[in-house]
Amino acid sequence: MTINDFITENADIIRADIIGNLKERFSSHKLIQKFSKRFEKEYIEFLAKYGEKGAFRIVHSQIARSISKNKKILSIKKTRKIRDKNIFGEKTKNQEWEKT
Repeated sequence: MTINDFITENADIIRADIIGNLKERFSSHKLIQKFSKRFEKEYIEFLAKYGEKGAFRIVHSQIARSISKNKKILSIKKTRKIRDKNIFGEKTKNQEWEKT
Protein backbone atom coordinates (compact mmCIF):
# COMPACT_ATOMS: atom_id res chain seq x y z
CA MET A 1 0.00 0.00 0.00
CA THR A 2 1.27 3.46 -0.82
CA ILE A 3 1.46 6.20 1.78
CA ASN A 4 -1.13 8.19 -0.16
CA ASP A 5 -3.52 5.21 -0.17
CA PHE A 6 -2.93 4.71 3.55
CA ILE A 7 -3.67 8.37 4.32
CA THR A 8 -6.78 8.33 2.12
CA GLU A 9 -8.09 5.14 3.77
CA ASN A 10 -7.37 6.47 7.27
CA ALA A 11 -8.45 10.07 6.70
CA ASP A 12 -11.17 9.97 9.38
CA ILE A 13 -8.71 8.72 12.02
CA ILE A 14 -6.04 11.22 10.94
CA ARG A 15 -8.54 14.09 11.05
CA ALA A 16 -9.94 13.11 14.46
CA ASP A 17 -6.98 11.62 16.36
CA ILE A 18 -4.08 13.58 14.90
CA ILE A 19 -5.27 16.87 13.43
CA GLY A 20 -7.98 17.13 16.09
CA ASN A 21 -5.25 17.18 18.76
CA LEU A 22 -3.04 19.78 17.10
CA LYS A 23 -3.26 23.54 17.46
CA GLU A 24 -5.37 25.54 14.99
CA ARG A 25 -2.20 26.12 12.94
CA PHE A 26 0.42 23.40 12.77
CA SER A 27 3.36 22.31 10.65
CA SER A 28 3.85 19.21 8.53
CA HIS A 29 6.59 18.30 11.01
CA LYS A 30 4.11 18.26 13.91
CA LEU A 31 1.63 16.19 11.94
CA ILE A 32 4.31 13.69 10.90
CA GLN A 33 5.45 13.40 14.51
CA LYS A 34 1.90 12.55 15.64
CA PHE A 35 1.34 10.30 12.61
CA SER A 36 4.47 8.28 13.43
CA LYS A 37 3.24 7.74 16.98
CA ARG A 38 -0.40 6.94 16.12
CA PHE A 39 0.50 4.61 13.25
CA GLU A 40 3.84 3.37 14.61
CA LYS A 41 3.69 -0.10 13.04
CA GLU A 42 2.75 1.20 9.59
CA TYR A 43 5.26 4.05 9.84
CA ILE A 44 8.06 1.57 10.54
CA GLU A 45 6.90 -0.55 7.60
CA PHE A 46 7.00 2.48 5.30
CA LEU A 47 10.55 3.28 6.47
CA ALA A 48 11.63 -0.34 6.05
CA LYS A 49 10.55 -0.32 2.41
CA TYR A 50 13.44 2.03 1.68
CA GLY A 51 15.99 0.49 4.05
CA GLU A 52 18.66 2.91 2.94
CA LYS A 53 20.09 6.21 3.98
CA GLY A 54 17.46 8.83 3.41
CA ALA A 55 14.45 6.65 4.27
CA PHE A 56 13.12 9.23 6.74
CA ARG A 57 13.39 12.03 4.19
CA ILE A 58 11.67 9.94 1.52
CA VAL A 59 8.83 8.78 3.76
CA HIS A 60 8.30 12.20 5.32
CA SER A 61 8.19 13.81 1.87
CA GLN A 62 5.61 11.27 0.76
CA ILE A 63 3.52 11.88 3.89
CA ALA A 64 3.68 15.65 3.32
CA ARG A 65 2.67 15.29 -0.35
CA SER A 66 -0.18 12.97 0.61
CA ILE A 67 -1.40 15.42 3.22
CA SER A 68 -1.47 18.09 0.55
CA LYS A 69 -3.32 15.85 -1.92
CA ASN A 70 -5.89 14.98 0.76
CA LYS A 71 -6.22 18.41 2.39
CA LYS A 72 -9.95 18.73 1.65
CA ILE A 73 -10.91 15.42 3.24
CA LEU A 74 -8.56 16.19 6.16
CA SER A 75 -10.26 19.59 6.60
CA ILE A 76 -7.06 21.63 6.40
CA LYS A 77 -5.61 24.31 4.16
CA LYS A 78 -2.13 25.60 3.44
CA THR A 79 -1.05 28.87 5.01
CA ARG A 80 2.67 29.52 4.50
CA LYS A 81 6.11 27.95 4.62
CA ILE A 82 7.71 28.02 8.05
CA ARG A 83 10.89 26.74 9.71
CA ASP A 84 10.55 24.50 12.72
CA LYS A 85 12.15 21.39 14.17
CA ASN A 86 11.78 18.07 12.41
CA ILE A 87 11.88 14.75 14.28
CA PHE A 88 15.68 15.00 14.46
CA GLY A 89 15.57 18.42 16.12
CA GLU A 90 16.84 20.22 13.02
CA LYS A 91 15.09 23.41 11.92
CA THR A 92 13.97 22.98 8.34
CA LYS A 93 11.45 24.58 6.04
CA ASN A 94 8.02 22.94 5.77
CA GLN A 95 4.34 23.69 5.24
CA GLU A 96 2.15 25.29 7.86
CA TRP A 97 -1.49 24.19 7.87
CA GLU A 98 -4.69 25.60 9.28
CA LYS A 99 -7.81 23.68 10.23
CA THR A 100 -10.90 24.53 8.17
